[in-house]
Amino acid sequence: MARADAVLKNLPREALDELWELKNPPDEETKALTLTAISAWLPARFNVELGKSALGEFYVWLDLQRRMWARENMTEQIKEILAKDKTLSQEQLKAAGQRLFMADGILAKNVKTFVMAADLESADYRAKQKDLEIALRKESNELAREKLTAATRSSIEAGLDALSQEIKGNAKAEAIFSQLQEALRKG
Repeated sequence: MARADAVLKNLPREALDELWELKNPPDEETKALTLTAISAWLPARFNVELGKSALGEFYVWLDLQRRMWARENMTEQIKEILAKDKTLSQEQLKAAGQRLFMADGILAKNVKTFVMAADLESADYRAKQKDLEIALRKESNELAREKLTAATRSSIEAGLDALSQEIKGNAKAEAIFSQLQEALRKG
């Protein structure tokens, strides 16, 4: 919050934007004014006399203020999106929050905040990849289990066919074999 007697800091937002653009022009073709040039320009435009060092401090404050405005605007935009769409999942909300923190790190020129948010997003991506890998392995194991079961059944059936051929003509053995086949079908 600006002090009541801070003339430049209490100017309307449009005037603060105008002052910012003098030192930080929006296009690359326009040359930025020096603090000395801006100090000389201030009395005619805002009826304010300010030295270079005080003006330099003002620009440090204005830089911070502009980042805070940008952060507020971004936060409001995200809040509006979230308020409008009640169908967002927890995962989508988390992703929005991570992007908010990443953007906040950029706006605050804080590499640590940005990297932490980016690392969280990367960790989520890696976790999703790991979950996908686990699901694929489970599916692969199930297919292998089905093939093994089919191969085992085939081997059992081949063995039973060979046994049937072996005991052909032996009535007692054929009766026991029929009972064995019935038990296998039920079991």
